[in-house]
Amino acid sequence: MTTGKLIISILIMAAITFGTRLAPFVIFGRGEKPPEIIIYLGKYLPPAIITIIIVYCFKNVTTLFPKHWQV
Repeated sequence: MTTGKLIISILIMAAITFGTRLAPFVIFGRGEKPPEIIIYLGKYLPPAIITIIIVYCFKNVTTLFPKHWQV
């Protein structure tokens, strides 16, 4: 890949990242209250995602307890 293509790719990725960060302020930045579904998702989605990540990370963990201790 040439230097020009790399620079263009980086600029495009930066613009997309900036756009996704700017979108909530453009959509909800008029001082209006966001819709109830957005408030609900903002309240409950982050803990749900963290819980899913933790469960996924521990799915293959083996314990140091003997086999007969496990229920």
